[in-house]
Amino acid sequence: EFFKTKGDCDYNGDGTVDSRDIRHNIQHNLFGYMYEWLHRAMAIQTGDYIIREGLVLWALGSVFGNQTLIDEAIEGRYGLAVNLTNNTFRDGKWWYDSPGYSIGCVTQVILERMLAMKGTEFIDDPRLRIRETIRFARDVFCDGRIPSIGDTGMADSQLKIQDVLANCGTEELAFLHIGDESSRQSLLAVSDGDVDRIRERYADERLLFNADEIRGNSEPLVPRTRIFHDSGIAILRTGEDLATRKHLVLNYGKGNGGHGHKDKLGINLVAFGFDLAADLGYPTTFTHPKVEGWEKHTASHATVMIDGTNQDF
Repeated sequence: EFFKTKGDCDYNGDGTVDSRDIRHNIQHNLFGYMYEWLHRAMAIQTGDYIIREGLVLWALGSVFGNQTLIDEAIEGRYGLAVNLTNNTFRDGKWWYDSPGYSIGCVTQVILERMLAMKGTEFIDDPRLRIRETIRFARDVFCDGRIPSIGDTGMADSQLKIQDVLANCGTEELAFLHIGDESSRQSLLAVSDGDVDRIRERYADERLLFNADEIRGNSEPLVPRTRIFHDSGIAILRTGEDLATRKHLVLNYGKGNGGHGHKDKLGINLVAFGFDLAADLGYPTTFTHPKVEGWEKHTASHATVMIDGTNQDF
């Protein structure tokens, strides 16, 4: 009776209006509109948006078992293969001048979508750079903080406190996909050998249906000094445990306007349980004059200014 009051809703044309018409409408109309939007939007989008759109198109093809849509999402002119190959540095960082965006909006999103679609056969496709981005996420991590370069972290955070579990979601997604022993050891190290003990701090529905028990002997996790030559990031590290370890980060890359700040040759220090950087991170709002006038301005960063002049990209 409910459906009869909704007018001409016999979408499948079987002469009756019932719940089957909802499924038919979703599959034949709504998904069709979604595909048309994706097909048009991918030609004009850039950045992490086009990656997300490619992943949605891939998911759409997977739902319908439509190889043509999957091929468009991965192999097409605006597909994932060409975008991830050309927009990811060889050391695993996305082209944005922001490690936070690289990890949160590219690496994590790709791993999440591929897990949902059981698309693990593409993990080793060199064009997608997935292993490189996982390694970058691990190596740039500073005992609970991603270096404050560009739009990383929030400008309205009062205290930038280290959280050693902050990268666990990425590491466990990586372990589920590729069984990487480095990811397993990273998880065991921060959980004292029992990952179940800490999962309530970061786990979600993806792990509820996919994760297995991870237990074992844990070795201390001691991140080493790293130089990301392509990205232009160097991290000098000292100390053998959390209480003594310090991370000094130098941002010496060319930089760009993709979520970047005017902070070349900027340094930031992670030590004593805190991120001590002057960088304000992600703007509170992109419409306020203080974004360009202060939050992204060279003067608000721990770097040099020449004759009081703001840097340029």
